[in-house]
Amino acid sequence: MNDETGEKECRLKKQENYIISDEQSHEAIISREMFERAQQKRKNRACRGNRNIGQAPKHLLSGLLVCPQCGSHMVINYNRWKNKDGTYRETRTYICGHYNRAGVYGECKRNGISADRIEKEAVEYTKSLVKNEKFAGYVREKIGKSVDLSELEKELAAYDKKIKALERNKSNLEWDIDNMMDDDKSADRRRKDMNKRLDKIYGEIDSEEAKKKECLEKMRAVKQKQLDEEKIYKMLLEFDTIYDKLSQEDKRKVLHALIAEIQVFPKDEIAETKTYIKKIRYAFDVEHTDFSGDELGNKGNNAETVCLLSRKTR
Repeated sequence: MNDETGEKECRLKKQENYIISDEQSHEAIISREMFERAQQKRKNRACRGNRNIGQAPKHLLSGLLVCPQCGSHMVINYNRWKNKDGTYRETRTYICGHYNRAGVYGECKRNGISADRIEKEAVEYTKSLVKNEKFAGYVREKIGKSVDLSELEKELAAYDKKIKALERNKSNLEWDIDNMMDDDKSADRRRKDMNKRLDKIYGEIDSEEAKKKECLEKMRAVKQKQLDEEKIYKMLLEFDTIYDKLSQEDKRKVLHALIAEIQVFPKDEIAETKTYIKKIRYAFDVEHTDFSGDELGNKGNNAETVCLLSRKTR
């Protein structure tokens, strides 16, 4: 409390006055086991999913569905009512995220889609995709396939070669500076010039080492991407057998690992196509294969008809 102004003041204490030690200075109030249980309880309460205590649950396709009108991600919407017999009924609907934020004042419509139906459709289609023999063969080919790192390896070798040359020049220059004769009239001037050259070499070495580090990070990123893709491919092969055995949260994680985006038909086309999903874009490269439209995730009721037309003569 400041005596002059009467206001509270906050001051930062010097950190060196406080010593953090691993030694136990007094007996713990609770046991380590009880502390761990309490931490786990707090962690469970922090997880989303319990609507009874005001938490919004995570849904299978939240963040994956795209509004057919504006392209915004779709979010879940609840509709709950009480029946005459006193029981409650609840429906889940995915609606446009822009509409959910802006309402009727926005530039998009509600575009509601039954959550149960579209979630079932997305899962069933993914199951049918992984059962396809051609697709399964494509996935097996991808597993264990090496990534071409030849260009990055050449770039890394070039940096190593240049760094070694610079280190050699630095050592030679340092030797010249150390062995310069003091009785040389130009010794001070030559030493000064050599130190400038030495500083320049140090700067070049730092620059090349930074480039080498960046190249190594690129190689690690490429290898990590390969590992991630391989996990996805292995997960795909087992999708049909493991999915139904997973918890709701694990199901969501699996779908989000496999699927990048789900496009849906506009409401006026759903009655004609008899399906919600227009296209599923998976989180792996299948666009450059020779699969048909349905095998690639271009989900839709497309039919090709060939007929012969002839002119009737009178």
